[in-house]
Amino acid sequence: MSTLPYSLQFAPQNIDAGQIAVTTAAQQGPNAPAGHIVLTAASANTAPISIGGAGVTATTGLLLPPGAFVTIALQNLNRLYFISTAAGTLSWLTTY
Repeated sequence: MSTLPYSLQFAPQNIDAGQIAVTTAAQQGPNAPAGHIVLTAASANTAPISIGGAGVTATTGLLLPPGAFVTIALQNLNRLYFISTAAGTLSWLTTY
């Protein structure tokens, strides 16, 4: 039995981060193990980034406006796809 408090027994032990250059063609996220994912659209982006599954388009999925962020519980960042109507940058952080 662990001597750590309950809240720390299941706390993530690893962290990874990076950036994705989002374009007008849908692209899959990188192979990055995760439990929780934080995605942040660069404030300099000129259009929202659409986040979804393999069939996501620039007008479907979750629209992330410039400067906004979202957290998602998912096992791997490669389960998500990203697209926009203009080139932009998406920063990501995973914990697992």
